Amino acid sequence: MDTRFDAVVLLRCAARNGATKAEIARDLAAVFAGSLPAAALQRAITTAADRALAAKLIRERRQRLILTDTAPSALTKHFGAAVAAKISAQKLAWTDLRAGPLTLLALGLADATAAQMRACESAEGLAGLIVQQHLGLTPGRVASMATLRAQLAILSLERAFGHRLTADLGRGSHLSAKAGRALAAELLAQPRQFSSDAKLIVATAAQHLGATGETAEALRSAAIKAWTAGAQPQAKAAAALSVAAANDAPPLAGPAPVISLPDMAEFSRSVLQAARPVAEGWPGNRKAFISRVWHAIRALRPEWSFSETAFKAMLIEAHRLGRLVLANADLKNKGNIADVEASAVTYKNSVWHYVRIED
Repeated sequence: MDTRFDAVVLLRCAARNGATKAEIARDLAAVFAGSLPAAALQRAITTAADRALAAKLIRERRQRLILTDTAPSALTKHFGAAVAAKISAQKLAWTDLRAGPLTLLALGLADATAAQMRACESAEGLAGLIVQQHLGLTPGRVASMATLRAQLAILSLERAFGHRLTADLGRGSHLSAKAGRALAAELLAQPRQFSSDAKLIVATAAQHLGATGETAEALRSAAIKAWTAGAQPQAKAAAALSVAAANDAPPLAGPAPVISLPDMAEFSRSVLQAARPVAEGWPGNRKAFISRVWHAIRALRPEWSFSETAFKAMLIEAHRLGRLVLANADLKNKGNIADVEASAVTYKNSVWHYVRIED
């Protein structure tokens, strides 16, 4: 017996003014579209409705099916106490019940809190719930967009540098918002710049759900479709978000490439080694443009496969941990403006352009 049909029949009858049998058949067919052949789907819907009638959870009044006094306990079983109370008290339209309680059920949030119910109302909030579930953040609380962006940035760095860096990277909140978004965007199939954390999180959730767009309705439809197909959307998100680190790659046909990923100490030593030949200045005050160090280290350590964005983020980490020192370009002229612009990295209120070399 598929209890999902029982839950949605009750939910449809909980709508304002209940529902006719024809409305139940139509609306549940839309919810479960593609999960069963058409004939089998209609049988499942009819059987679930008959079961609810037999259990006296719904009754017919003026050709419309409505909930009985015993229905709230069944709603609680399917949707959790808080959501069931909202369903019973507010007498919402079917479109609102689909957007709220049904979507929460599809996301596996049967015991949703008031904060999660509110989050489910917008594209940003809904996307945040989807991403948060995979990241394993505190259940019942709604994580901020900044927290989710920081965690996705760490995930991106782990993909580039391997999981050996996790202890050094911490929670990732020290990365600037711009750098964090750039890193997190690298988890997308088509990375792009985002002007806000919310837009990044919505795009991330949409990709992982296979949604046709980035609106709240597109995310809901994708979440419900995944649920009726028998897979929780957060499981799909986890599969897409959990990008293996480069040193976790499966064996390839033929000789496997030699991949050596650094920890923070090795990364910092290699950066300084790459910076020395391209540094300028006089003994005691030698500095190398970060953009030139980036090109040099790709030649020095070709076995490291990571992006310029990831490299710059790791520079900030190394500076923050005291492994190396970054410096600002105080004097700019026409001869070095291109290097200055290409080298800029931001941390809090500081902008750095050089790696300092200590002779």
